[in-house]
Amino acid sequence: MIAIKEDRILKFNGYFTAFCVCGKSSQYTTKDKALKMIKRGSCRNCKKDYRNINDDEIDIYKVGNKWGKKCSGCGVDQLYTRKDHAKQSSVSDWQCKKCVSSAKKFSENRPVGDKQRMYNKFSNSAKSRGIEWNLSIDEMYEVYNGYCNMTGWEISISYSEQTASLDRYIVTGKQIGRAHV
Repeated sequence: MIAIKEDRILKFNGYFTAFCVCGKSSQYTTKDKALKMIKRGSCRNCKKDYRNINDDEIDIYKVGNKWGKKCSGCGVDQLYTRKDHAKQSSVSDWQCKKCVSSAKKFSENRPVGDKQRMYNKFSNSAKSRGIEWNLSIDEMYEVYNGYCNMTGWEISISYSEQTASLDRYIVTGKQIGRAHV
């Protein structure tokens, strides 16, 4: 297994222990979950909790039989059926779907497609293992010919039936091989 690059995460007894900026630690079963907490910037212990805040300290209001708050991005009303959801939304500064989509550069939530999804999967896998990834999506698909370069077996890179893995060789260039050889 490749070493963890983040110095606030340790592996011990099969669990990943992540240390938050508040000084507390949390245990996770996967490295991805620990990295997500580090990236988020707060753990369960130090995140703001709506239950500890008085109603007059936050800006929520009643609209008919629903509770609402304004989106901090565009000012549009966000309505919730439960008061505690509106409070959590206000405390955590949840934005509306449109603002989140534009902030994350989604293009109106259109489907990505198998080709882009597979590229993202290989790219994210390499990055999480500390392997440099400098292939474009076009370069990755130029190499794919439907057969493993090591065994000659037929392989698939469709998202639902993926049997390929992308291996990089310094001497022979880029190759796609069978995942479970």
